[in-house]
Amino acid sequence: RALGRDVMLAGTWGAFALVVERTSVSDCTVAVCASGGDGLQYHPRATDGDKVKAAPIVLRGVPLGRLTEPAFTSLLQQLYLVPAMLGSQPQFRILYEVLLPFLTNGKSVAHAAAQPDDALYSTAQRVPESRVRTCMSATRYLLLAGGLTRQRHKELMIALRLRCVELARAALETRPAMSASDIRTVEMMATQLS
Repeated sequence: RALGRDVMLAGTWGAFALVVERTSVSDCTVAVCASGGDGLQYHPRATDGDKVKAAPIVLRGVPLGRLTEPAFTSLLQQLYLVPAMLGSQPQFRILYEVLLPFLTNGKSVAHAAAQPDDALYSTAQRVPESRVRTCMSATRYLLLAGGLTRQRHKELMIALRLRCVELARAALETRPAMSASDIRTVEMMATQLS
């Protein structure tokens, strides 16, 4: 990829997304974004009253050669495509305890990660493994790291959620009558989105 271009790779089981930005001819920044799940224990955390907030793990100065190393890309592809091949080892442990330390030349994630900006912290989600929330977390990182203000990001997310609800409503209007359990599910989702 060209310098300064971002690439986002989302995990298939919904637990994480990798955002890669090439920062020089030989280096890149890798951000690991997660919205919930077991891997969140590896992320920088802060408390805000009774809420626990987490931030993406940001690894700066990762050699491009490490990111394109066949051993790294092969295991990463297995995480994405064939999680059953990994046996009993939880996928989040392989990512955080094997792949990310490989990128940082053996340093633990806690020692290699840059201190995140306060704006990058967000409340962990109740749904531990949601692809949509994970992609939203990565999008949030890209927007805020790219210079969007926290307030403008919030306005943008509200507009996006509103548009999603409008699209869902329009789709429901063209569908035949829903069952009572489907109606409860839609009401629950609408409550969580608002």
